[in-house]
Amino acid sequence: MSNPTHRERMLPAECDLLVIGSGAGGLSAAVTAAALGLDVVVVEKDAQFGGTTAWSGGWMWIPRNPLAVEAGIREDLDGPRGPRAYLRHALGDNYDPARIDMFLEQGPRAVEFFRSQTALGFIDGNAVPDFHGTTPRRLKAAARCARHRSTAAGSAPISSVCARRSTSSRRGGWVSRAAPSCAIS
Repeated sequence: MSNPTHRERMLPAECDLLVIGSGAGGLSAAVTAAALGLDVVVVEKDAQFGGTTAWSGGWMWIPRNPLAVEAGIREDLDGPRGPRAYLRHALGDNYDPARIDMFLEQGPRAVEFFRSQTALGFIDGNAVPDFHGTTPRRLKAAARCARHRSTAAGSAPISSVCARRSTSSRRGGWVSRAAPSCAIS
């Protein structure tokens, strides 16, 4: 039997959930599973956590998110400037009503889960316009964005929320076990 490589030594032999990629989707899955008591391992090919989400500054486009609602912003999902009209325009032939319904229903619930069940804090993006510059003005609206509050007082940095033990390789890439003790507030 040959000696294991550095990367092979980094990977644990067992876990309940292996998450590949540390963007918003991967870390959301990891933190949720850790909060539910699963043993989670996150692997990332790049030298930094964050995936594509890091490029966007961590902004999430979630209509009717709890921060907007708390600010008194009520949005008609089906109105002429509502999220469905915006998404219909932005997605064109890729608009899938069942998926859009699920997103509009579950997106705000996901933000609330992370606010109430983890150490993540958020700032509102109530003044941030929708992202697509080619969208007709009649469809644009604010108050659909939220972002992790990584530097504000009382908010844990993502690295401490999502990782109990991280090991990097010299060539980039990470293996990390999500920490229930850090993920639960």
